[in-house]
Amino acid sequence: IVSISLATNLFYNTTLNAIMSHGLLFSLYSILIYFTQKYFENPSNKKAILIGLVAGLISLTRMTELYCLLIPLLWGIDSISDRIRYFIQNFNHLLVALIAFIIPFIPQIVYWKYFTGDWIHNGYVGETFNFKNPIQIYRGLFSFDNGWLIWSPIMILSIVGLFYVRKKA
Repeated sequence: IVSISLATNLFYNTTLNAIMSHGLLFSLYSILIYFTQKYFENPSNKKAILIGLVAGLISLTRMTELYCLLIPLLWGIDSISDRIRYFIQNFNHLLVALIAFIIPFIPQIVYWKYFTGDWIHNGYVGETFNFKNPIQIYRGLFSFDNGWLIWSPIMILSIVGLFYVRKKA
């Protein structure tokens, strides 16, 4: 965590560029991972609610972050069938997490309806990413404008590490 904080642009985004959502999302993801780990150590409705609220705040901060739901859904998974069975047995936890996930959206949806006339409003109109286009993938990784590996070169070690982890897993 220290290397990511010091060797990426996280420090910049939490100090000089704090108006952007990057620092907030880093904090919220850290909290989500913490509560997910605690939940699976000792499941409870309270922890499920906290997971739902934090995941809701992450998704509300940036709708493209809905994939944050994969963290609690796939945490420590051995097989899909075991996880499905787990959530059927603990349906009450899943239900309270879902309700907690929706709660942060209520004021935003009312705001959107009042100001735009629509219940859902896309604030990122015109911003797209096409995974089928190799040029966009290349730019997403290496562009000096916004390239992930240009602005966070330490993540190259993470990519290399994935191959070593895969061989040992």
